Amino acid sequence: MNRSLLLVVCDFLLLSILALARFDVPEGAVIAQDDEKVVSKEVIERISDGENYDDVVAELEATNETLLENLSSDKDMLLEEKMKLEEQIAERQRELERKEKEIATRDEVIAGNEEAIQAAKEEAAVLESQREEIAKKREELLKDNAASQKELELLTKNLADAKKKSEELAALKEKTQREAQTAKVELAASMEKAKAVERAAAEAKAQLKDEKKRTDALVANTAKLDKKIESLNQGLEGVGKDLKVVGQGLAGVGDKITNVSQEMKGVKDTVTGVGSKVEIMQKEVEETAAVQKENFRKLNERQTRSLNEIFTRYEESKIKLELNFTHKGGFLGAEKTDTYEMDTIIMVDGSFAYSLVHAKDSPFRLVPRPRSLVSVTGAIKSPKLKEPIVVKEV
Repeated sequence: MNRSLLLVVCDFLLLSILALARFDVPEGAVIAQDDEKVVSKEVIERISDGENYDDVVAELEATNETLLENLSSDKDMLLEEKMKLEEQIAERQRELERKEKEIATRDEVIAGNEEAIQAAKEEAAVLESQREEIAKKREELLKDNAASQKELELLTKNLADAKKKSEELAALKEKTQREAQTAKVELAASMEKAKAVERAAAEAKAQLKDEKKRTDALVANTAKLDKKIESLNQGLEGVGKDLKVVGQGLAGVGDKITNVSQEMKGVKDTVTGVGSKVEIMQKEVEETAAVQKENFRKLNERQTRSLNEIFTRYEESKIKLELNFTHKGGFLGAEKTDTYEMDTIIMVDGSFAYSLVHAKDSPFRLVPRPRSLVSVTGAIKSPKLKEPIVVKEV
C-alpha cells in the first residue's frame, strides 16, 4: 500500500477514536457556580481534625493556584496541541483530497493506459503480421539472392567465354590480316607478272608489225619479179636467136625465183613463229588474268566470310542502351527506381530503327519473377552520336 495513503488512514482512525471518547462528569460531583468555592470532604475532615481553617484554606488556595496554573498551562498546551491537530487534520484533509484527486487522475491515467495498452496490443499484432510478412519477403529475397548468385556465376562464365571468343577473334583477325597481306603480295606479284606479259605482248605485236612490213616488202618484190618474168616471156617470143642466152637468163631467173620462194617460205615460217608466240603470250595473259580473277574472288569471299568483318561491323554498330525504370519492389511494396545498361546493336527495318535486348536481363524479365513496372524511360548512347537518342517505344 502507498505510504501516503497509509498515513491518511491512520489519521482518520485517530480522529474517529477521539470523536468516540467520553468526557462525562461523575455522578454526585459538586459544580461551583458564580465564583462559589467548593470544599472537598477531605478538607472538611482535616478541619474537623483540629487544623486551622485559614491554613487549610491558604494551602488549598495555593494548591488551587498551582492547579490553575498547571491547568492554564495544560490548557494552553492542549489548545496549542488542538490547533496543531486541527491544522494537521486540515493538512491531512487537504492531502487526502489531493490524494483522491491523484487517485482519480491515476484512474484516468490507468484508463488511458489501458486504451494505450489495447492500442499497443493491436499495434503489436500489426507488427507481428508485418514481421511475418517481412520474414516471408526475406525468404523470397534469399531465394532471389541465390538466383542472382547463379545469374552472376552464369554471367561470369559468359564473360569468360566472351573473353575467350574475343581472344580467338583477335587471333583470327591477326591471321586474316596476315592472309590478306599475303594475298596482297601475291596480287602485286600477279599484277607485275601481268604487266610483264603485257609488255611482252606489246613487244610481240611490234615484232609482228615489223614482220608484216617485211612480208609486204617481199610480196612487192615478188610482184616485181613476176612482172620481169612476164616481160622476159614476151621477149622470148620475139628473139629466137638468143634462146640459149634467154634460157640461161631464165635459169638465173628461176634460181632467183627459187631463192625468192625460199625467202617467202622463211618469212612465212617467221610469221607463223611470231603468231605462235603471240598465241602463247595471249594464253599466258588469259591464264594470268584468270589466276588474278580467282585470287580476287577468293580474297572477297574470305573477307565476306571473315569473323573479322563481322566483329568490325559489330563494333561499328554497337551502342549502349540505358533504361531507367520504376517498379514496386521496395519494403512493403514501395516503389523503387533502378537503372539498366546493356551493349547492343542498332538494326534497321525500312525507315524504323530498333535494337534487340534479351528479356532475361532487362526490366521486362519473366524469371525468377516478373517485376511490377510503373514506368520505363531510356536513351541510346554512343561515342559516335552527338547526343543521346531518346527511346520512343519499349
